[in-house]
Parts: sequence; C-alpha cells; structure tokens
Amino acid sequence: MLQWAWADDDGLQLTWAGRSATLLPDGTVIDLPQDTAALERLSQGHDVILSLVRAKLASEAQEAGLAKQVCNLAARNKQPLFLCSSAAVYGDAPGPYAEDDTPHPVTPYGRAKRLMEHAAAASAANVTCMRIGNVAGADALLGPHRPGATTPIMLDRFLDGSTPRRSYIGPLTLARVLADLMRMAVAGTALPPTLNVAGGGAVQMSDVLAAADMTWVAQPAPATALPALTLDTRRLACLVDLPNDAGTSACVVHEWLTYCRAARS
Repeated sequence: MLQWAWADDDGLQLTWAGRSATLLPDGTVIDLPQDTAALERLSQGHDVILSLVRAKLASEAQEAGLAKQVCNLAARNKQPLFLCSSAAVYGDAPGPYAEDDTPHPVTPYGRAKRLMEHAAAASAANVTCMRIGNVAGADALLGPHRPGATTPIMLDRFLDGSTPRRSYIGPLTLARVLADLMRMAVAGTALPPTLNVAGGGAVQMSDVLAAADMTWVAQPAPATALPALTLDTRRLACLVDLPNDAGTSACVVHEWLTYCRAARS
C-alpha cells in the first residue's frame, strides 16, 4: 500500500527491504534477523528509517529482539526511527486512549508490540513508536476481500446489535501522515516517543462494510471480543494536517477502493 501511495512522491527517495520477494517484489530481500550486515549496508545514505517489520506470533519476545536490532542500527547511524506498534497495546477497554495512558495488552500481538516498545525505550535511538489503528485494506475486515468478492464476510454482533467499533485510517491518509512525520524528523523536529496514528474517532465495522457496499453475515460475538477500541489522536493532529473526516467510514473506504482500482490496473 505504501509503495503505491508514495509512487508519485518525488520528495521521497526510498529503499524498500523485506523478508520476501513475493510480498515486496520491488524491494531487496533481507533475512532478518540473520543478515544484519545487509540491513546496515542498505541504511547507509538514508536520513530516516521506517520499520514495518513484524515477528512471528509464536514468540512474543522476537518482536523486542527485532526492534532492538533496528534501534541499535538507527542509534549508530544517528537516523530517526519510526517503529510500527499497534492500538492493541492498550488492552480491552473501549478508550479513547491517549499516548500517556498505561497500556494493558491482552492479546499475544498486543503483548509483542508492547515488548517492542520497551526495547525501543531502552535504546539510544531517536525513535517514535506509532500505535496504529485499523488501516482500511490492511485489516482483518477489508484486507482479505476485494470489491465484488463472493466470500461471505462474518462479523461479530454484540447483544445490543452493534458491531466492533474501531479507530480507522485510510491508506492514502496513512501514507501522507507517515511522509509528513518522516520529513519533520529529518528537519530536526522533536517527535514524541509514542504516537497514536488513526483518522480520529471510531466507526462500526458494519458501517465500513455498508460504505463499501459489501454484505456480511452476523455471528454472535464471543466473550473475548472487544466491542470498541478508540484512539485519542489530538497529539497527531497537532503535528500534521489531519482532516476532520479522515476516520469516517466514507473516507477510509474511498481510499481503500482507490487502492483496489489501482492494484487491478
């Protein structure tokens, strides 16, 4: 998604790297955490590092290990570093959560991301951990589907008739926010160590599917399902231009559909 969104941004000189040529056909394949020398070579000559790397959920500690590796690299090279964390670090209360609220992750994914944040905080790197909400098209709701798909979409429904409510952001807005933050870091702007990244507010997943004109089948929400998880994005809005509608179902679905059309062409 970011490769697509940044394709026409002449102000960004990017080097992409990842574990798989299948997932990143236009990038350099690196065997992390084994080939640290290759990552060191690739980072030379760049002003900032954006790390999207994610460890396997089989080992929560791997997330911290990978973060420590990238943090040490950024510290040695004096490069600002952005690590992708998650709203899942906050836990199972609805929020809205601000960055200074104490995280209480309850899932393996959330715990892994929290360990990653601890590793970043203990490093000497100039790092910002971005607690990202649901990204339309990269989430579990829209990600497995495309417009016109015939696979049934199962959606949890709670006893009050509502569906899960989350803070969303569209792929275009996410790309613009990340680019703005990276430019600020390169310019020497002091950025916070943690930053919520979402469009503001929260929307029901059923409203997201309605905006996408996609049908869904309700299933009883299990006891472990989280009815709502909302991020407070005031800190982000003080740093970048965040449109008032950036977190609405109409906006995030429009951006997702734009991406889908581009991916088919």
